[in-house]
Amino acid sequence: MDGGRRARVILVRMRCNGPESGLRVYRGRYASADEVPEVELDMGPLPTHGDWWDLPLPPCPDCGGAITWFEAQYVPGTRKCTRCGSMFSVEIRHRMERSVLRKVNFDAGGQAVYRVPETSHWADWADPDVIAVHGVLVARRTC
Repeated sequence: MDGGRRARVILVRMRCNGPESGLRVYRGRYASADEVPEVELDMGPLPTHGDWWDLPLPPCPDCGGAITWFEAQYVPGTRKCTRCGSMFSVEIRHRMERSVLRKVNFDAGGQAVYRVPETSHWADWADPDVIAVHGVLVARRTC
């Protein structure tokens, strides 16, 4: 239905001391990022319902053990393998998508500009009602 455009939930190996750090916790010890395998497990699309949601965590990619929440004294989103001690984090990634601006003229006067996904044909976004439902309002002028 969404064509794979929805944000995805990804399990990655935790970056210790910030995103630029070269350290990772691998099997219970600090190790250089060059020494450990990268982890990027797609856990599926971000749920669209509710403010809170629960996705089952996959088995540990290092040993197959259970991964559990481990946020106390760590960055929110931290997860840890209960068997080997490897640490991971959960990230939300949005698929980059090109967009274009579309202007809508209202019957009662005025205009609005919406950002919509770019498609191969202009007629895909010719219906003002579809634009208003699926586009992102950028500007509105009434007169």
